[in-house]
Amino acid sequence: MKDATITPQVQQAPEAVKTVLKQFNSYDEPCLVLLYCDAEQEVVNAAFKQVLEQNRCEASNWISLEKHLRFCHLFCNYQNANFFAFDLTDILSQQGYQAKVSLFRHHCLCQPEDTYRWNVTQLRDLLETDDLVAINDFCDTRHWQGISQYIDADREARVIAEEGEDEAEVLSPDPHGEEIPAPLQQISPFILHLPQGEALWHYVLTGEFDAPMPLEECLLDLDSVLVVLHAKKHSPSFYRHLLRTCDYDSVPPQHEILACLSDALRPLYQVLLAELHDQHHQDCFLRVLDIFFHLFDQQDLPNVWREILTKDEETACLSALEFERRYTQPSEALDNAICPRAKRNIDHIIDSLDHFYTCDHDEYQEIERVFGSNRHAFDHQQWQRDEEEQQTRCRLIGAILLNLNHDVGLFDGDTDALLKWVSDGLHQDVYSEIKRHCGRQPEHLQAWLINESNNGLTALVEELSSILKHEMDRDAQSELGVIQPKYDLFSSIGPFRLMLATCYWLYKANQDSFAKRVILLSMEFAPQATIESMSRLYRSGFQGFALPELRCTFFTTLHEMGVPDADLSAFHISIAVQYDESELEALVHRYVECDHSERNRWNLAINKLGSYERDYFYLNVHRLHSEISTPLRDFRPTVVRELMSVVVKDGHDVDVHTLADAALRFLDGELSFRCYQRLTHEYVDVEQFDLPPYCYRKNAPKILPQILVDPDLTSQLRWIQLFCCQSTALKFIGLTFFRRHSTHNNPLQTQLLEQVFFEQLLHEDALSFSDRQTIELDDLTPEWLEYWHQYQRQMARKIKRL
Repeated sequence: MKDATITPQVQQAPEAVKTVLKQFNSYDEPCLVLLYCDAEQEVVNAAFKQVLEQNRCEASNWISLEKHLRFCHLFCNYQNANFFAFDLTDILSQQGYQAKVSLFRHHCLCQPEDTYRWNVTQLRDLLETDDLVAINDFCDTRHWQGISQYIDADREARVIAEEGEDEAEVLSPDPHGEEIPAPLQQISPFILHLPQGEALWHYVLTGEFDAPMPLEECLLDLDSVLVVLHAKKHSPSFYRHLLRTCDYDSVPPQHEILACLSDALRPLYQVLLAELHDQHHQDCFLRVLDIFFHLFDQQDLPNVWREILTKDEETACLSALEFERRYTQPSEALDNAICPRAKRNIDHIIDSLDHFYTCDHDEYQEIERVFGSNRHAFDHQQWQRDEEEQQTRCRLIGAILLNLNHDVGLFDGDTDALLKWVSDGLHQDVYSEIKRHCGRQPEHLQAWLINESNNGLTALVEELSSILKHEMDRDAQSELGVIQPKYDLFSSIGPFRLMLATCYWLYKANQDSFAKRVILLSMEFAPQATIESMSRLYRSGFQGFALPELRCTFFTTLHEMGVPDADLSAFHISIAVQYDESELEALVHRYVECDHSERNRWNLAINKLGSYERDYFYLNVHRLHSEISTPLRDFRPTVVRELMSVVVKDGHDVDVHTLADAALRFLDGELSFRCYQRLTHEYVDVEQFDLPPYCYRKNAPKILPQILVDPDLTSQLRWIQLFCCQSTALKFIGLTFFRRHSTHNNPLQTQLLEQVFFEQLLHEDALSFSDRQTIELDDLTPEWLEYWHQYQRQMARKIKRL
């Protein structure tokens, strides 16, 4: 059907469609449907009627747009919309017709005609593929792809239309005779109309400045220019670009433009800095940046520019020292004091630590940069704050500075004063914070904290276990197999995590015994939260470690401190599963090589991870060593019980354990699917089955790993049958009979079979372990894709025969 076409006229809604769209009020959110089909209208109507009856939808009549193309709208939930689209194409395809459906749900905050136009675009894209259905439904939050691509396309179309007026803007040729890159052409009118603009433009292109006044004076005079007003007057296209990058509907202030300058100049530096050895283009870009640096009155450029120009492998063209000299304003400090610019930078660092859970290695590098260039800054009295909460942040900086001193072997009066201030304050912070989260006054805490040994740790742990506040649903979580309680003390936004990071850096600086005791005490209650807190300034955003050597340094320090290897390995597993799949294989082999007692310690530590990281690690163990037993299969009854609890119909007083038992007996082969349906059909809403179903609790064991580690193919197909099939009940003279089951959710069945298919290829050595982590159907060659389709048809037949 790739040769099918839609005329451009359809993009704008015909009058008949406009009449329908005007009927929607500000609360209506209908699904707009476009059907491209070569069947006669009578055939389409019959299929349409059948699908509506099956899926309980309210729909309008078809409006013919052109040959083979029809429009209607319907009101239904996202599940029925999905079923409607696939059922309609299935029925028409089974009769030998070609049919494709594009469904787009209208949001009441958008314009109906925009939604219609976006649906036409979606249909055009669909006709270029082998898919039969394309759906954009914001109600289906798990699969919604958003509408940003359509909004961006509309915005770009408006810009292109408006840029006709920009053709009159004069572009000076490059004196070297080279073609001027398009992003530089866009900015040329902006530069040409600055004071001494022609000389500045010539300077940008050649590095030569020919004007009555020196270049330095010309650049200094630029601080009188308001960037956005100048752009609006002299360079409309660059003005609109500024508004888009600043996300402003009105005129953004000057300081906001400076903050967004890296986005505004991204098209320019992506072209001019693309070639590492193209000195001419690099110098050209830096001269443009010089101009903007002076337009903003020589304020320090945002830190993102330091990353772009000195660190990013694709764009770096300056050393760190060259950047400092060129794009930061020198400032003289008084004797034994820090300069105002350094004070501003330190204040910014302290403020950034207020959201410690978002901090990463960038903050650590900024501390190194700001304090490393000014020894006077190691005097904490020059920048510490008075408020207690802010003092906690300041002490983390102090601990890092102590470690920097240790690394270079520097010990002086500032070091001694800094160590005393950090240590004394940390003692009080830790005691106060733990006490604040206890239900009553802890008897052993203060004495243990000031002790020089770990004697009494066991008694303290027992006491705190009974009085530390934790989440109220602890019992409910334990039913899901969650063995790690969630204590309020370790909240991701609480100050105790920052204190743990301070303990880490203080221990790293001088093997501080108090810091070590606090860390080991925390490991008794929340090992993964403790390790995560201490790793924060080694990480790259919310991902893994910024550099492999940082991970090695971190793990070595904690190992020396006495943190159990099993907990460190579990943390490494969590990072690998989420962010660094290249580490998974080595971790799996380490797990397999453990003896029985050591593996039990690993299991205990791994079971304190989140259910996703835990279950997918065990799945990967099964992939590489299927003969090794893991705790994953122990969660099977929990998965089934949680699954049945969320698909049970409302208003039915039924024991979920009874439903779960019936499902387990079916999965084990003790019951046929028909018997399972007879026991559950009155109580289970099969339309709620999904991967995972709506309301399936986040901490519950994951469903897909349970399917993929089932020992044989038949068991896996029963899982798919449970999720995707149903038998229609017929009542006759008080008796209930069941027809042969059929698939009610083809997309989900395809999704599950795809995973089983790739798992089979892995176990047959037709797919590598690393490729299994990322492969999708789109990655298959035509030959393998044909093999997949044969496999899909074969498995579908097997499911029907079960």
